[in-house]
Amino acid sequence: MMSSSSSRLTPEKPRIESDFRNVRNYQVYQQAVCIALLNSYFEVSIIQPLKKAHVFEQIIRIEKLQKGEDVIFVEEFCKKRCRDRFLIDTKNNIPEKTAKRRTEANKVNEMQLLLMDLLGVFGFFFETKRVHGKKTTVKGEFVQRILFNGKVFLDKNNIYEIGKNINRKINVKLGNGEKCTLPVGFLEF
Repeated sequence: MMSSSSSRLTPEKPRIESDFRNVRNYQVYQQAVCIALLNSYFEVSIIQPLKKAHVFEQIIRIEKLQKGEDVIFVEEFCKKRCRDRFLIDTKNNIPEKTAKRRTEANKVNEMQLLLMDLLGVFGFFFETKRVHGKKTTVKGEFVQRILFNGKVFLDKNNIYEIGKNINRKINVKLGNGEKCTLPVGFLEF
C-alpha cells in the first residue's frame, strides 16, 4: 500500500526564495552603497534598529549626516515625510489601517530617495526602475545603475555585491551599541 505522500500526481516544487526577501535585500544593499558614497563627504551617525531582521538583511537607521556645522537629520526627515504620506493617503480615502501598514515601506523608500537626492548634489546620477502597487502607490524605486561624471560607476551586480559587504561592515561597527558615528571616509570602496 502506498502512503498518501508518495501517491501525489504532481512532484513537489523546490522551495523558492521569497520575492520580498530578494527585494528587501536589494533595497538594503543599495542603501549601503549610498551611505558609503555619502560617507566620502559626511560623518554618518547610525542608530540601532528598532527590531532585528532575521529573514532578510538589516536596514540601517541613519540618525544624521554631518559636515562641519551642517547637519541633516535623516531619521526625522523620513518620519515627517511618512506622516505626510499617511495624511495624503487618508485624505484620498485609503483606509487608515492600510495607510499605517504602508508606513514601514514608505520609511525605506523615503530614506532611499533622500540619499539619492543628496548624492545628486555631488554629481551622482541614478538610473532607476519604479515598482508600482495598487491604487497608484509607488512600492519602491530600484537603482539599476549609478553614474558619475556621465560614466557608469556601478551596475546592479556591483551594487548587490558591494552593498552586501558595506552593510555587514556597518552592522559590525554598530555591534550591540545604541549608536555609532562613521567618520568621513570610514566606508571606502
